[in-house]
Amino acid sequence: MILLLPNTYRAFYGAFQQLHPIQQQAIEPVLARKDLIIQSATGSGKTEAVLAPCMEGVIRSGSNESVLYIVPTRALAADIYRRFKSIITERLGLGFAIRTGDVKHTGGGSPALMLTTPESLDVMLGSSNQDLRGFLTRVRTVIIDEAHSFIHQYRGRQLVYLLQRLERRIGSRVQRIALSATLADPEEVGRFLGCSPDTMFLADKVSREIVPRLVHLQNDEQELIGLLDDLYREWDYHKILIFANSRGRCDKIFGLLNRLGSFRGMAHLHYSNLTAKQRQLVERSFRKQSRSICIATSTLELGIDVGDVDAVLLFEPPDSVAAFLQRIGRANRRQNAIHFWGVCRGERAGQQVLRFLALLSLARQGRVEAALPKTLPSVLSQQIISCLYEKKRLSLAAVQDLFIDPNADPENDPDNEEATTWLESIFQSLVDKQWLRKDSLKGLYTGGWRYWDALVEHRIWSNFPETEVAYKLDVAGESVADIPQSIVKQLDPGDKVLLAGRRLRILWINTKADKRVLAEPTQERLDDKELLWLGMGCHVSLETAQAMRAVLKSTDSGDNEAAAGLFSRSRKLIREQLAQDAKAVLLDNGIEVVLADKGSFQYRTYLGAVGNMLMASSVKEYFAAQSEDIEVVSDEIGFVCSQWIRFEKLCLPLQRDDFIDWIKRHFKVMRAMFPLNAFCTTLPPEILQRELTDCIFDQRLINFFQQYKDGSSEIVKGDPRNLEFHPEGAEEQGSAFLDLPCHCPSFLSLEKERHGGDRAVASVAPLFLPSKDARYRNRPLTGTIIGEYFRHHQCHRQFCASFLRPEDQPPRQSRKDDEYASLRLARGVAFEREIMAELAGLKEQFHIVREKDASGMPRSLESRYAETRDWLQRISGQKDLAGNYYLAQGVLLLPALLSPLTGLSDVGPAGKGQPGVDTMNVDGVGIPDLIRVSSGDAAGEQDILLEVGDIKSVAKPRYHQKWQVAFYAFLLKTFLDEEKELFGTNKAAQVADTGFLLIRSPLDDTPQRHTFDLQPYLASLPALLRNFAHCLSHPPDQSGWQLQAHCLSCPYFDSCYQQALQEEDIQFIPRLSKGALEKMRGLGLRNIGEASAWFAGHRRGRRAVPLQP
Repeated sequence: MILLLPNTYRAFYGAFQQLHPIQQQAIEPVLARKDLIIQSATGSGKTEAVLAPCMEGVIRSGSNESVLYIVPTRALAADIYRRFKSIITERLGLGFAIRTGDVKHTGGGSPALMLTTPESLDVMLGSSNQDLRGFLTRVRTVIIDEAHSFIHQYRGRQLVYLLQRLERRIGSRVQRIALSATLADPEEVGRFLGCSPDTMFLADKVSREIVPRLVHLQNDEQELIGLLDDLYREWDYHKILIFANSRGRCDKIFGLLNRLGSFRGMAHLHYSNLTAKQRQLVERSFRKQSRSICIATSTLELGIDVGDVDAVLLFEPPDSVAAFLQRIGRANRRQNAIHFWGVCRGERAGQQVLRFLALLSLARQGRVEAALPKTLPSVLSQQIISCLYEKKRLSLAAVQDLFIDPNADPENDPDNEEATTWLESIFQSLVDKQWLRKDSLKGLYTGGWRYWDALVEHRIWSNFPETEVAYKLDVAGESVADIPQSIVKQLDPGDKVLLAGRRLRILWINTKADKRVLAEPTQERLDDKELLWLGMGCHVSLETAQAMRAVLKSTDSGDNEAAAGLFSRSRKLIREQLAQDAKAVLLDNGIEVVLADKGSFQYRTYLGAVGNMLMASSVKEYFAAQSEDIEVVSDEIGFVCSQWIRFEKLCLPLQRDDFIDWIKRHFKVMRAMFPLNAFCTTLPPEILQRELTDCIFDQRLINFFQQYKDGSSEIVKGDPRNLEFHPEGAEEQGSAFLDLPCHCPSFLSLEKERHGGDRAVASVAPLFLPSKDARYRNRPLTGTIIGEYFRHHQCHRQFCASFLRPEDQPPRQSRKDDEYASLRLARGVAFEREIMAELAGLKEQFHIVREKDASGMPRSLESRYAETRDWLQRISGQKDLAGNYYLAQGVLLLPALLSPLTGLSDVGPAGKGQPGVDTMNVDGVGIPDLIRVSSGDAAGEQDILLEVGDIKSVAKPRYHQKWQVAFYAFLLKTFLDEEKELFGTNKAAQVADTGFLLIRSPLDDTPQRHTFDLQPYLASLPALLRNFAHCLSHPPDQSGWQLQAHCLSCPYFDSCYQQALQEEDIQFIPRLSKGALEKMRGLGLRNIGEASAWFAGHRRGRRAVPLQP
């Protein structure tokens, strides 16, 4: 070997007894200028393997050539510079430079080797510094360390473009050498980096034994201190490296260990938010101290030499095999075995130990996740701006010439094909968004004001995704949790959500330096806002999830309950997981189902975090029209849902276009889940959607989804009785009450006392509705009344209250969020005005029926109805209807819709102390926001099609809003039937089978059309009207009611609540069904005491005689 490296062998390998195989194998291909990919374990000498022959080549060239060494982090660059500076500069006498955002050493002005990051290389390509330009023109070899961290990532795509620009400047191709300890597919790495077809791949087959020890901490603070004390005293571990999955967790562990235990005052903290000086101080101190502990995030995963570490402790498992191998590889780098400790904790401890075993299995098999292919067009946008910095002026043709290869094969180079398709649109978008502006010379562009702003702030060279910032959640003045920015982005002031295990109303979000979310407890009905969590950015891979399934299903106990490294607690956890898996039933489509907490079902797919997020979303969308408050929670194993699911009926994405549509529907949430780089805002919407789609598109998921659609949801294996829910502690199945010992007053008795006590409230007139003297008034049935009826889950009392006289109306509860309601109302009005203003641009094709006349006086419904009729008649009279015509705020009247009704009303004479009994007519009135009129062709004759729609300032259409539109369509159909002559004899007019809602797009808040089928609603409408007629034909005090969770949002809640306290406290029995309530009413059971006595007697075989109300 010394003959091949006469100038560098002793400098690099003089202290080595012998070379590692990978170091021997790399010499000849590097000297022969072949592209090379090396996969070798951490600590195997990969860096020396390539630097020694590279520096040999520089010396042979007479220093006319140079080497560029690319690293993913500034910390790694500083570490390599420290380790090799003396070798390069003192022993070989060559210039050694480093250029990152933290430090710049020129290496004497003409270095042979330069360490840098992709961002700093981007800056150098645009620099006018002659030394830098001279160095770059001499570059013939580029080394890419920790290559796995670049593949199909923003910075990797940036690096690929930078190499294209470097080669264009040099005028020749550069040699590419990629290094990593964890590569899933070397061929894909070579293709991504642009390596030549004859690229060599070298893999070190020597692997170190992994020695795991998995523990379960039931009390984090106390037991973690005890564990580390044992590791120091009993295991003789003096240097320990702890990896945590978030900076917040690192802070908490550091604060604990630096105060208590054997490492008190010897703990160090290392993550990206620290300054370079602080990080280097931590690395130096940890490396030199004989006893020390360091807590880090992923910043110490990538190659930084922190000296010999006795053991690595993983505080909860990482999300991927690559991260797992990188982390445990930090331990015992000079030995043949890797000792690591895995900590499982919290409610998901069982699942965590299962993931640890899965990661171990994959690591021992040498299987690493392959990155999903991504084109990332936002990086192309960033590179256009970077080229502008270099050239000062540019043209579209020049950019196309630089980034598009006309001779590329579309099948072998799909990225080039995508760039060809998108480049012109991206360039025009940069012009439209003021990043570029036209120059005085035709076809050339210079920087717009956005470019200059970004340049001043040094933002034009970076493709880093947004950092996941943690916000403090303050509830009633107390900090209760840290929330990731991905969740905060989904919140708005006034939201009522479940967060940190609490029902909270969001009061204020401080996005400035303080980073706080202020909230207060609430008992009101929660909003339907969907908050998607992926565990602080932890996206557990499909490969890891499938390996978790393999661990559970393995018949070899050595893979699960008898696995090496399990302690008693962790062994108990895995046995619990196995016991739960044994109770699973298997569906025909391959999905397993187990009974989860509180009677919900856990559907086990093992698709990983992203795949199950897609499944959960599809389930929510399917049940949206049937159960508004359905809860679905997903993780890497599957998802939990309270409903039994027919998977063949779900709308699952089965092709790439389906994934794009899914991204459109969930754009805001997805932007939070997958942080995008700053240049994503420069992209046209359709290209940005494609970029996000690449984050979740996986052909393997499509294969699974197709399997779920093709198979049935019938149970084919397992005992269905395992899915039956039996509440813990019940004396016998089916009992309604639990006899638990209690030595304090019940909440119910305390609540009655708070409201004045039974005696006090019985002596005063009740506040609740309705009194026996209450009367209905003549008023129309409107779409709003119908919408509210369904929003309040078809409550008869709420419906009847809409028809009560003002003096009979019960008091309404005071709303604490009036301010937020006003803000929402104002936003809705602004949204409607925006749409109306846009439609007004159609001029003759748009007409609005004004609510007030020219003098500002309100107009009657009859006059507005006449205007509606006249406009429809005029439009129908036109010979040809070109395009769409819109009628806004048209009035539809249907007299005596619920007539005749015989009930209690205020229209007839009253007898002595009795309300009048007479007939009342309830008209139907609808004022749809829009009626769209268009023409079609039916049997060769032009017909007229009318489609009804409403404008709603919401991101997702709701069930009750669709009922409103359906009611308007019903009125319009009736109107057309009664006014057939309106459209003449040659034209047929009909109402469309679909209605529409104009809602806010989550993409950019612009109007988005949601179309839905009207037939199910119209078919049910006659029965609904009969139900309304029945309600109004009976006295108001006989209207049905029942307290439920959604009642908290009803303005009459206080009244019904007090009535339940005074007269019918059985309403407070948890999960009381409507049928059970009516049964108990029929038995005369009005309070819990009576009901308890009745049930006690019933259980003993005799019935207790209920007290008469």
